[in-house]
Amino acid sequence: MSRFATVFVVAPMLDKCSDIISPPNPDMNLLKLILAVFRKRMPSWSEVLSVFSVVVFITYSWEIWIYLFGLPSLLFYLGAGQVISVFFYGMAFALLESTLVTSGAAVLSMLLPSNWLKDGFAYKGSLVVMVAAMSLAYIRSHLGANFPPERQLLQDLLVSVLICVLLLIVFHNSARSRKLLLMVLERFSILLYLYLPLGIIGLLVVLVRNLL
Repeated sequence: MSRFATVFVVAPMLDKCSDIISPPNPDMNLLKLILAVFRKRMPSWSEVLSVFSVVVFITYSWEIWIYLFGLPSLLFYLGAGQVISVFFYGMAFALLESTLVTSGAAVLSMLLPSNWLKDGFAYKGSLVVMVAAMSLAYIRSHLGANFPPERQLLQDLLVSVLICVLLLIVFHNSARSRKLLLMVLERFSILLYLYLPLGIIGLLVVLVRNLL
């Protein structure tokens, strides 16, 4: 038998022996499968960033508005350092809230059928976030001192869902409207350069004040 024939016959036998001696790790195969499914179901990072920029704009703007609304009272009871600390506490909370909401939207897009939320996640996720924010603001404005009845909450939730579905259908079937919305979303990303540093500084302030 020639040298090449010997190698041709012996090599597969050695491979089988190596599989018997060190069989493949099923946990590693399962991990690779999970990662593959995750990459396939996950929206693109650019689309996630677009939704994140919208969430950041809403949460940070809301926190800043609440802070400015209560600033006269803070100045009356607290010192300058404490007033600044309250501001950065709000910025830290806004950053955590924005991350949580965006992550929840991304996970939801992975669980639902692809054509529901994953395909076109940038504009679909942004629409869902904006409708949810406006609905919460509306409910908050009507809360007052009393909690609204359960029936009223269910009605408001149903109306919000219907509005969200209608907007998704309209933008899905109108390429011009979808393009215009995506152009607006690109402008929101500019605010990340302003808001994110405030959130990071806020986290550092929280850590320093609680550890020192």
